[in-house]
Amino acid sequence: MAKRVTLIVIGSVIVIGLLSCTVAYTVDYTEHAVVTNNISGTSKPIKGPTDAGLKFKWPWPIEQVTTYKATLYTLEDAIAEVETSDHQKIIVTTYCLWRMDDPNKFNKTKETIEAGQEALRNLLAARKSAVVGNHVLADFVNSNPRDMLIPQIEREILGPLKAQARSDWGIEVVSVGVKTFGLPEGVTKQVIETMKEERQQEAERLRSQGDATAQAIEERAKEASAKIIAFAERKANSIESEGALAAARLYPEFSRNEAFSMFLRSLKSLEEELSGQAVIVLDPSVLPAVRYFSEGPSLPSGAPGAGKPEKRK
Repeated sequence: MAKRVTLIVIGSVIVIGLLSCTVAYTVDYTEHAVVTNNISGTSKPIKGPTDAGLKFKWPWPIEQVTTYKATLYTLEDAIAEVETSDHQKIIVTTYCLWRMDDPNKFNKTKETIEAGQEALRNLLAARKSAVVGNHVLADFVNSNPRDMLIPQIEREILGPLKAQARSDWGIEVVSVGVKTFGLPEGVTKQVIETMKEERQQEAERLRSQGDATAQAIEERAKEASAKIIAFAERKANSIESEGALAAARLYPEFSRNEAFSMFLRSLKSLEEELSGQAVIVLDPSVLPAVRYFSEGPSLPSGAPGAGKPEKRK
């Protein structure tokens, strides 16, 4: 009897454990869960980051639980040639980061992560081709980095991709980026030649700009020089006029003793003539000023000592 009771208890525990496994489940904070009622066809999403914990449901096959990781997923599109608006072939590989925004919609439309990845990859490739087709090759490859529009192109891909993925599958696309960029061999040669021409044009522009700047500096220098020369000439004329006025005031004094005035002017002339390297020849017939050193200056008549020879000891 006791043995039968023990078996009943053990069996009951096993049955209860099995029933618990079929009606109870847990949702981790790193997961999303979708509880689907197979009879009514309804489903209920449970977002782990905000509603984690122990949950209950009807046993299978009435209800079943599907879980997804509530993390960021990464995908890349396939390597393929796309054409720009100026009909150039380029090779662009893009990637995107995404996560589940509406687990219920995702479960109904794609059900598995693999199916969602494939659908999003195809949509990303389509958006990439459309956006690249609206840009010229110079937006991707340019000798001037400021003219490259890679960040803008990434934003143009992200906008429509994000809206459609959320609306159709409950997927939130977080970011889109250009991973690799390449050119076919024929296009590469053409791009190199184009870049050479651009650099030559830029060099020519800089040379022209330098010539124009040099010419402007030269013209400003000439203008400044002309102003300085004009100012100097005015200043010289002013000084000359002042000298003439001063000389005019001295003429009456010089007229009082013309011989002495001539002596002073002879000294001045001698100073100027001997200012450089010269051999002094004291010949009165050549340098009239020397006469004063041999004869001495004459004094005005009536002046003290006039007509009297100087006595030397």
